[in-house]
Amino acid sequence: MNHLDYEKNLETFLKQSLATDATDSSNLNSNDATFDDTITDLDYRDIFKGRIFTRDDENYKSFSSFTKMVSKVDWVYETQDIVAFKILRALRNNFRRTGRLSQDQDRLLDVGSRFKSTLYFAQLFNNGVVCVEATPNTHSQVGCTLTMPFNSVLGMQSMHAEAQNLPIQSESLSFITSLHAIEHFGLGKYSDSIDYYGDQKGLREFYRVLAPGGIIICSVPSEDIQSYVEFHGQRIYNPSDFDLIMRDCGFEPLED
Repeated sequence: MNHLDYEKNLETFLKQSLATDATDSSNLNSNDATFDDTITDLDYRDIFKGRIFTRDDENYKSFSSFTKMVSKVDWVYETQDIVAFKILRALRNNFRRTGRLSQDQDRLLDVGSRFKSTLYFAQLFNNGVVCVEATPNTHSQVGCTLTMPFNSVLGMQSMHAEAQNLPIQSESLSFITSLHAIEHFGLGKYSDSIDYYGDQKGLREFYRVLAPGGIIICSVPSEDIQSYVEFHGQRIYNPSDFDLIMRDCGFEPLED
């Protein structure tokens, strides 16, 4: 099984994944596969076209005005959604072309990502996406399987459960996404049960429900410091520590 943690290295993992799909990659120019996870005052990036321009560029003023109008937009989140969508689309195409995506598995499991993110991703799969969210008292209901009906318009279905205890059959999925969610597992911030090792237990559940060769696309906050926990908030990972956790849970990074 493979994992992608693209918040640490968006550019590398985007190139690796798009290289698996000749149709997608042939339509990209040399800059389309280049992304940053930050937008600074000196280096604005058109995340929809992957093109950089600075203060000296004639487009600077118009883009600067645009960013002021949407100042409440979190560019890290918006960028990660676009990158994840492109990665997911390329890998899905590859799985379909090589016969690795059966009709039953032509769906996505998302755990904890934003609603808007999963809404995008749902359009990629014939059977849409199953969204797992912890809700008040979810952890007190052993084996909770409360599921909202499938919405054919949105292509989404909601399941109330925790990542640490997924009511899903083993080796039944080809794709899982979890964007900026793993760091919260087990900390109680979103009505989930308190468990110091909630992130690792959740990842082991992901490994269990993924079919051999399945893919997880995830992102977590990371800094080049010692990993630590913000009480009742989130975990901040040293990139090396998170890699070790992923490997310990059975995953390997996606290679070229």
